[in-house]
Amino acid sequence: MTERSRFWIACGAILAGLSVILAAIADHVLKGNWGVAEARQFELAVRYQFYHAIALVLCGLLGLSGKFRGLSIVAVGFLLGIVGFSGGLFLKVCLPQINLGPVIPAGAVLWIISWVGLAVTAVIPVRNRLFGSEN
Repeated sequence: MTERSRFWIACGAILAGLSVILAAIADHVLKGNWGVAEARQFELAVRYQFYHAIALVLCGLLGLSGKFRGLSIVAVGFLLGIVGFSGGLFLKVCLPQINLGPVIPAGAVLWIISWVGLAVTAVIPVRNRLFGSEN
């Protein structure tokens, strides 16, 4: 197992576990202190963090084969998207006085780019095999 693969698998697993912890805290501790909009935003941040934590694990697992190039770049995009989108929503709910500007949408854009990047990394090895390239 490569160091990069282990890093992304561990990073994804930690962030997925953190998602479960945050969901439990929101449900049992903070629920009564928020309005409907805040509760919805927090739940959305947790859910999308979890989805993209699984994407990080996927990047690590795909990296084990050594046949996919650019997975670390894709994984960095997923990670920065978690920080921007989910982290931004967490801050917006917990500290509404902070103006985050484009941080939340930028995180979402990073996720879109990363999903496209993951698709490209999956297609390139197939394309190379089809056309006889050894790279």
